[in-house]
Amino acid sequence: MKEQTLFIDITTSLKWGQITAVGIVRVEHYIIRYVLENYKGPIGFVVFESSAICYRSAAQNEIAAMLQYIYGMSSEASKPTKIELMRTLTYDQVRSMSSDFFDARIKTRLAEMGVPKIITSVGGATFKNAAAIASVVIKAIGPNSSALPTLGDVTIADRQIQSFEPFRDKKNRDGAWLLIAGFTWDYMHYPYLFELKKNSEMKIAHVIYDTIPVDFPHFAPNVSHLYHRHFVEVAHVADVLYAISEYSASRFTEAVLKPNLIDKPIAACGLPDFLSQCDGAKSPKPIASLTRSKFVAYCSTIEVRKNHLLLINIWDRLLRTYPANQIPKLVLVGKWGWAFEAVKNQIEQNPVLRNHVVVLSNLPDASLVWLYQNAQFTVFPSFTEGWGLAAAESLNWGTPVVISDAPALNEAAQGLMPRLDPLEFSAWLQTIEELITNPEALAALREKAKEFSPLPIENFAQGLLDLMANKKASDGQ
Repeated sequence: MKEQTLFIDITTSLKWGQITAVGIVRVEHYIIRYVLENYKGPIGFVVFESSAICYRSAAQNEIAAMLQYIYGMSSEASKPTKIELMRTLTYDQVRSMSSDFFDARIKTRLAEMGVPKIITSVGGATFKNAAAIASVVIKAIGPNSSALPTLGDVTIADRQIQSFEPFRDKKNRDGAWLLIAGFTWDYMHYPYLFELKKNSEMKIAHVIYDTIPVDFPHFAPNVSHLYHRHFVEVAHVADVLYAISEYSASRFTEAVLKPNLIDKPIAACGLPDFLSQCDGAKSPKPIASLTRSKFVAYCSTIEVRKNHLLLINIWDRLLRTYPANQIPKLVLVGKWGWAFEAVKNQIEQNPVLRNHVVVLSNLPDASLVWLYQNAQFTVFPSFTEGWGLAAAESLNWGTPVVISDAPALNEAAQGLMPRLDPLEFSAWLQTIEELITNPEALAALREKAKEFSPLPIENFAQGLLDLMANKKASDGQ
């Protein structure tokens, strides 16, 4: 059976840009990569233009920049050398060179480095030679960049559907799928989605992350009714709903589907450890400031929902109870989010915490792998989650984690790790103190962590594609 055209909404990825990806952005990047490498049918990358209230095809430079990030910036050592020759050329030089001459030079260089192939298409144009590829790639990131993109050994060929507004033509919509996995609530005009499906056989698949803004509105940066409307509109318009955990699927059913009398199934699959497919998995990069230190890590955006203040107060108590050299550093890995002022004030103003609380932002994947491998243990005291990627990542790299009793966190940790009420300071203090001061307790928890069974990298994305294929089959397409 012929594969249908799959359009992927990459609005979130482009808005996020070259900033280190977290959470939802990481999931979207992972899905894009998996689809490119495994989906056999035509692929279209689309961006929602709020000003025009429509999807447009992603431009060549946008796609090149996105692929640069997904395939290039996650790699610190080996991949950039694959197109090392391009670094010696400015944009103007590439544009003015004879295509045949440049093509011969770069093919020779690539052959010498043992690279069998490079990307042959970006954004719908199939390039006949390496000079054309270099022209688009260099244009995408600027003429004087010292870090040109690495696109890996992926061939997109001639699969990108290219036109400014691809959905204006009904034949592009008929039988096609639109896959959405980003921050849709930030930009989507929902009546437009319904119009796309009107009088056509187009279908929509939407990833569901959580219902936190409805269940815990005080943990969301905007008023809850904006998110509630988003959830209800998505529930109505999507043909496939796919959650990142059984807990998120259950909450979406109870908070959105049932109250609005929407009789529609929602499937679920836990997220894999995305770090396992990065180059850092093979060559972790040590963090110089931590190589001689014992430390405990918490990997998460620093915001009120994540409950960092609990840890800050615990470390303050431990440092006032024990000699400072007996207490490991607390390493907070993540960006500053919102409502973080109390945490930042404590870190900056409390002299007891000085030199013992470290904040690391924009950590590359290779360093994150090293951090997981070398931490004594990790912590995840968040009040609520849709999954708990950092907990699963920690366990995947052999390091135990103490989690809150949020159901999704326990699901991500496969019920193996200690789980505590995020409001119970005494319980957290006692557990962390025991793991720091009692080597036998820590060793026992490390043994327990060995029971963790990592989810295969393909599970989530392939499960989504399978759901779409099954929906197509059940509808007789």
